[in-house]
Amino acid sequence: MKNARNIVLISLSLILILSPMATYSLPAVSLPQGKKFVIAFDVFHNPIISYKDYIRALNSVNNTLPITIGLINSTIDNRILSGVDLLVLLPKGEGSRYKEEEAKAISRYLEMGGSLLILGSYNPKFKEVDINSLLSTVEVQGKRLSDYFSFATSEVEGVEDSVYLYDDFSPYSNKSLLEVNVSNWDLLANSSKLVIQSIAIEAKDKDVKKIYATHTTYGRNARGEPCCYLNETPVIASMWEHNRTRVSIVGFGEAFTNISSPLGTSWVELGDNLAFFEALIFWLVKPEFFQPKQLVRPSYVYIYTASLSIIMIPLAFLTRKIEKERERKKEEPKKLSELLKKARESS
Repeated sequence: MKNARNIVLISLSLILILSPMATYSLPAVSLPQGKKFVIAFDVFHNPIISYKDYIRALNSVNNTLPITIGLINSTIDNRILSGVDLLVLLPKGEGSRYKEEEAKAISRYLEMGGSLLILGSYNPKFKEVDINSLLSTVEVQGKRLSDYFSFATSEVEGVEDSVYLYDDFSPYSNKSLLEVNVSNWDLLANSSKLVIQSIAIEAKDKDVKKIYATHTTYGRNARGEPCCYLNETPVIASMWEHNRTRVSIVGFGEAFTNISSPLGTSWVELGDNLAFFEALIFWLVKPEFFQPKQLVRPSYVYIYTASLSIIMIPLAFLTRKIEKERERKKEEPKKLSELLKKARESS
């Protein structure tokens, strides 16, 4: 009797519990335990801005996304880039130019789905020519990165020079301080206004995302002479992706640092500079590829289980009937012996 009741209860429970699961979505796997996104800074090729100047912004990122910082203190090769989620090229000064082997290592890294952030600088010590040379030798999917974008340059006395951006309608006394609206890119919806100093980006491919300065912004060369972008809006940052490969080139590397700005406060505190940096890092490290996936329990599992439960219910009643019959047969000998005993006693 007890066994039959248990079978009925189990069968009914299976139907009640499993019925909703035909459409219920369950999370699969989250970030692997202990997973941290590795952001590697190239400090070997004479950067003019220290990685330490980005610590506050990186700490802010780390509040919501687990990251760890790596420093590249030697020639870039495949071994160094193994396990790196994002390679950051800081604004570069003179000397220690990138070698062909390093370009090949970066090419392979990007082909394997790596991410690259290239930071420019308004500082005249910044050597955009060296970075442009690297971009012209790094290849992804048969195309050089320089086919997508590079730092814009003008020729001053036969030497290529950065295009520094200005705006005579700037709300700040320093007209090189640009106030830029970036709400045109959905990914950066929380960073609507940047306060920056920037050099121009030359975006050459229709597939790259572009962030523009205001339409009144123009360029000057090293002598301070208006040189370009007199009739068009300059690009200050650009992003490109292919499959899992993501690359961004930004003309205002100082804007994310603790360095003091002309306004007397650190750059990262101005406008939505910090929010922009956080959104950019999130996009580059691609945490969505590690997010829980929604798995729908296959309907055939439910059908099979429910069918099994329905079959078990009549089986339970049949089992109960058999048990009753056994109990009846056990009682018959007992009744017969009692009758004989009573007959002897009466005689």
